[in-house]
Amino acid sequence: LLEGAREHALPTLALNAPAELTREIGRNGLEALDAAQLAQVPELVLDDAEHRAFIFSLFGVLPEQAAEFGLENVYVAQTTWDETMAETAARWLRHRVPGRQLVILAGSGHCRADGIPSRITRRVHAKVSSVRPVVLGENESPCEHLDGYDYAFVMEKDG
Repeated sequence: LLEGAREHALPTLALNAPAELTREIGRNGLEALDAAQLAQVPELVLDDAEHRAFIFSLFGVLPEQAAEFGLENVYVAQTTWDETMAETAARWLRHRVPGRQLVILAGSGHCRADGIPSRITRRVHAKVSSVRPVVLGENESPCEHLDGYDYAFVMEKDG
């Protein structure tokens, strides 16, 4: 994809948060950051119940169990990652001609509607859609894979 973008002179944009930043937050929390690191942290919304439930479900715990399992800092790191990608994308969109579009390729958890998309919308008040690629098995419905996404890009399993 990057080679194709380069070949057609299409702009590309790296969205990721610095790994050192998210790693430090995940291990020791926001309070462990120095002033330079704190300056890299975008506006964080940490009280989205649906997002919290999804992230903690990945660890097999309920949101109210996060502190007990030492996962609150992990959640803040994950949110920092999503918020950084959203902030970078929003900044890019603000400086483009109206009508410009941006396609973000990221992990499925980041691309859920409550991940990067809602955080971009909060910043630029633009329509953002989340799309999940799905390879369907036999007797599966695309609807089974839509939880948290606006659309599914459906492919059939070969053979």
